[in-house]
Amino acid sequence: MKAIVVFAMLLVFNRVETFVPMIRRVSFKAASCAYHMLFQLRDQSTCREMTSSTISDIDDPLLTTIPSNQYNISNIPSIFAYPHYYDPHPIAKYASERLKEQLHISCGCKSMSNKTDTVGKMMGVLVVQYNDTDNSNIPQLGYLQAYSGTLTDDETSDMNFCPPVFDRYDQDGYYKAEEDELKELNRLIDQLESNPELSIRRESLTKLQQERQRSAKWSAFKKQQRDLLAMRDELNNEEYSRLDKRLKREKREMKKLKSQIKHEIQVIENAVNELEQHIQSLKDEHKTMSNHLQDTLFNQYNFLNIHNETKSLLPMFANTTIQRPPLGAGDCVAPKLLQYAFMKGYKPIAMAEFWLGTSPRNEVRRHGLYYPACRGKCGPILEHMLKGIEVEENPLQQINTQSEVELEILYEDDYILVVNKPEGILSQPGKYLEYSIHSLLKERYPNAGAFFQVHRLDMGTSGILLFALDKDTHRALAAQFIDRSIQKRYVGE
Repeated sequence: MKAIVVFAMLLVFNRVETFVPMIRRVSFKAASCAYHMLFQLRDQSTCREMTSSTISDIDDPLLTTIPSNQYNISNIPSIFAYPHYYDPHPIAKYASERLKEQLHISCGCKSMSNKTDTVGKMMGVLVVQYNDTDNSNIPQLGYLQAYSGTLTDDETSDMNFCPPVFDRYDQDGYYKAEEDELKELNRLIDQLESNPELSIRRESLTKLQQERQRSAKWSAFKKQQRDLLAMRDELNNEEYSRLDKRLKREKREMKKLKSQIKHEIQVIENAVNELEQHIQSLKDEHKTMSNHLQDTLFNQYNFLNIHNETKSLLPMFANTTIQRPPLGAGDCVAPKLLQYAFMKGYKPIAMAEFWLGTSPRNEVRRHGLYYPACRGKCGPILEHMLKGIEVEENPLQQINTQSEVELEILYEDDYILVVNKPEGILSQPGKYLEYSIHSLLKERYPNAGAFFQVHRLDMGTSGILLFALDKDTHRALAAQFIDRSIQKRYVGE
């Protein structure tokens, strides 16, 4: 997969001053419409042929058989592709195209679009061998399909997607009941925090505290006056006596005022603290319940492998940097597909994942393009699930780092550096490989300071990569990426 990402930059006085916002969006519904325009050109016989080929000759409604004329023994992959960096096998791409057709034909795409109008979804297929051979001694293949994330049964009931590893939406399950309790706690916390009485008391407390500060300054000023009046030599007895009486009176009044303010502050502080402690206790209770629910949920995700060994999420991620599963772990495409395949005794042959719908804000995902399984959520899971299956070696560990990559610098000044990144090389050093655009820049500019990468491109993606040469420039450019005031153009092959 190749993609060229072009950033149109306005360079003024040798530094980037502005980017023009122009982000192209493709919603799930718009994608479905595009498929509708494409497939309505096909005649009814073609649609009937495609539909009839989805009927499995075994008792599994989630398995779609692949016609034997689409493959032969010689082109069936013998080794499973490395899931985090691969180009899908043609048989997996064939299954992906059939899924795209199904999304057009089935009314399920309409219900799913309600969930994916703002952000698309990762879809995927897993080609499996479901029995040894047919009468022609050719292995029988079919494919399973799944989506990333969670949706309700009503939204996917007619799409024959693989089920989640654990159904958190089970209305009779513990997760739904405890989730309702957490929602009620949230509602109560929001209600207490927005209570007008609490706001009024906080404002009163602030005013009284300011008044106490003014009183303290007044008292200090009066003390200075008293010190001055202590100069008896400049005052006669009558003048001194008169001033002394006034100062004593003001001192009594000041003491009374300070005592009154102190009492009022204490009363309001007690009331505010009582409310805030109650809110904090509810938050602590919410945190405890949420952590317990999350841990219990993680323990419900039990993943299989070909040896029928099971392992839950918590021990899988125990040796990772964060030592806990990230949110959404276990709900991605690849684990769902493999879990169902192992449950049914199918042999995984090839996999493909593609993005359908609007691109997310925080990463490059283009409608219709293929992507590997993610590392953060799926890495430890797939390491367990693919145990016992012959898998291709990690291509990242096979890269010849001694080979020369011509680093093309498109633009540089005192603030930024623009590089034309080729495919097949990391943007930043990775866990298994130091060789990257960043390391090449360090070699090319050994006396330069830090290179602050403003955005990233996947290893298999070519395109323009922008680096800032100081923190202030990096902060300014990163802000423009966050608010999407960037003009981007994607070209995929």
